[in-house]
Amino acid sequence: MTNRDQTHIRQASPDQIGYFRAQVDPTEHRVVLSYFQNKESPIHYILYVGNEKMLAELAAQVNDRRNEATELRELILHYLKEGSLKISAKQALAVPAGSQVDPLKVSPEARCSVIWFPPFYLVHAPDVFNTKHEQSARQDPVPRKETAAKKAIDQKAEQEIDHCIEH
Repeated sequence: MTNRDQTHIRQASPDQIGYFRAQVDPTEHRVVLSYFQNKESPIHYILYVGNEKMLAELAAQVNDRRNEATELRELILHYLKEGSLKISAKQALAVPAGSQVDPLKVSPEARCSVIWFPPFYLVHAPDVFNTKHEQSARQDPVPRKETAAKKAIDQKAEQEIDHCIEH
């Protein structure tokens, strides 16, 4: 097990969580998709959370790590591996199997709660975790034990997330 796997996820303060809880807006997935597809938009990722409570918590945790690319990457990868977070990206990412979502497969009418947080759009859309919306490109076809290939995929995902966070 690497240090990365043992990373303790630092929790955000209740004040920050409260601040971001007040930023949650209800909308339809079509709004999220329109920002994500717009080439002029600062949104490069959609982070789908498994439960609505996690929206404000994740926003506060991302905010705490905004200037720390390594910590931010580890936070996102932790939740992706845990299964409580899924991601859509404007460019293909090497991420754990089942964690990348094709946003075009999510119903435009799907009701969701969101926090606008460029370069991220944090979204709770229950349908994403209840049905298959996975993007097949560059994912492991089945979960595997820790192998050299899986480690290489994890390292590639870290590099891609770092690159996009830094730019």
